[in-house]
Amino acid sequence: KTYKYGADIFWLDDSIAAIRTNDMIAALNLFSDFDGIEGNEIDIYSEKRYGYYVLLAALIDDRARKYSSCCLPESIEKDFAGVKYYYEGGVPAFIIPGMLKYFDVPELLRWTKNR
Repeated sequence: KTYKYGADIFWLDDSIAAIRTNDMIAALNLFSDFDGIEGNEIDIYSEKRYGYYVLLAALIDDRARKYSSCCLPESIEKDFAGVKYYYEGGVPAFIIPGMLKYFDVPELLRWTKNR
């Protein structure tokens, strides 16, 4: 299902990665509304490829800058294209149309640290 949905919205110049990044910012908005929680007190933990969404959110929203990621791939491009047998269904969930022309994980890490 993810592959079909991802392929369909890819044609619209949208992506599951962009939607999930937006969902992460919506979650930050929700948590910020709880009593006793300041917006800058939210720590985010992610594993593997899902850390990519955190990096994208950190570029957009300062509240996502306190994060830690375990086993984040060094490159989305290498993670998918660099292996002999990759799970094709996962590609649309992590790729934004045209992103690899401009950035990959190393650039996201550098940009979020320099903000």
